[in-house]
Parts: sequence; C-alpha cells; structure tokens
Amino acid sequence: MFHGASMRPLEPSNQLESTARKVLVGLILASLALLVFVGLLEAGHDATKYGTIDSNGYPLGFNDPITLGHVRIMFGNATWSGFMESLE
Repeated sequence: MFHGASMRPLEPSNQLESTARKVLVGLILASLALLVFVGLLEAGHDATKYGTIDSNGYPLGFNDPITLGHVRIMFGNATWSGFMESLE
C-alpha cells in the first residue's frame, strides 16, 4: 500500500448519477405503461366476442389478424376490473 493513499471508493460525478437516475426512471415508467397497455388489451379481448367485425369488415377470430379497428373495439370494451383480473 502506498503511504498517504486513501481507501475511499471512487465517487461518480453528479451529472452521471443524474443521467443514470433519469434513464432508470424512464425505463420504469415505460415498463409500467407497457404493462397497462397489454393488461387493458387483454381485458378488452376477453370482453369482446369472437366474430366482432371492425370498420373494415375484418372479423375477430382465431388466427385472424388483429387490426387497429379491433384494438379500438377492445379498448372500448376493457374495464379496470378486467385489467386487475388479467394481472393474475
């Protein structure tokens, strides 16, 4: 060990710490937003009958593509209680 050398750990700069904190908060908020989006989409899908026709005439069914019209219908049918059930 060198004489006079301190054993203090290196301290990151405040700017780096602030940037890392902002990135972490952004990732957490993005994760929560995605969780709510997918949960409401699943709740709406459970509440929407198969065979529902969107504005372009496409039915909602097994192996049929989900269009933006279907997504709008599903979000319209979604409830917060259904969202809570989808989290289980």
